[in-house]
Amino acid sequence: MPWHSKELGDGMQAFAPTNLMLQAFMNRAIELARSGLQWPDGAALFSKYDLRRNVVTAYITPEAGDLAAALGFKPCEKPDRGADLHDSIGMLFGSQAAWEIHYPRAKGGSSE
Repeated sequence: MPWHSKELGDGMQAFAPTNLMLQAFMNRAIELARSGLQWPDGAALFSKYDLRRNVVTAYITPEAGDLAAALGFKPCEKPDRGADLHDSIGMLFGSQAAWEIHYPRAKGGSSE
């Protein structure tokens, strides 16, 4: 199953679509809870800001692929976690388990 991505524009342009995505993820979590189901461990919404291009890109993990299609995301490769604070990926919605599944810590304690 692939990851999915969508460019949202610069920081200001990304605000409204990010809120819509968060609402869609929250609605799905509520639907699952009402059905007695749990949120899948690896399902998550991430974002990454490309400082050079001034573009925020949102990423949806394979476990939440059904939401990706509904939100107009396109298949992509798994994004790099990033080397430092300036190019690191951040989780917008998901659990600690999603971090460990998709970006497990290396033996030395640092992440991928």
